Amino acid sequence: MNILLKKLLAPKQIEYITIDKNFIITDASIGVQRYAEANTRVILGMDSRHIFPELVGLDNILHSLVLQDFPYFQIRSIRRLETYFDLLFFSEPEEHTVIVLFEDVTEKVRLEQELIQ
Repeated sequence: MNILLKKLLAPKQIEYITIDKNFIITDASIGVQRYAEANTRVILGMDSRHIFPELVGLDNILHSLVLQDFPYFQIRSIRRLETYFDLLFFSEPEEHTVIVLFEDVTEKVRLEQELIQ
């Protein structure tokens, strides 16, 4: 992962994994473990769908991102235990991989829920 990108992500508490066209994790930030499914560990070389079930069924989207058919894909407000997070997928064309960003949006979602009530 680009060192500049790591520096940009740190202040916002954004974590990441990088996956290949087969959903295999090729890189990961240390803090991404907090977004993993209970009783799983983020390990390089594993199928990311076993750790992050939100990725199941996204085969066509991942393929389109690798081919750069569209610039990004986003899933908002996923809940795991008491944490809400967004996923942002985008292609890294030189590596033929997709970077998946995990952003904690717990406070934002709680504020939105309070405003609705």
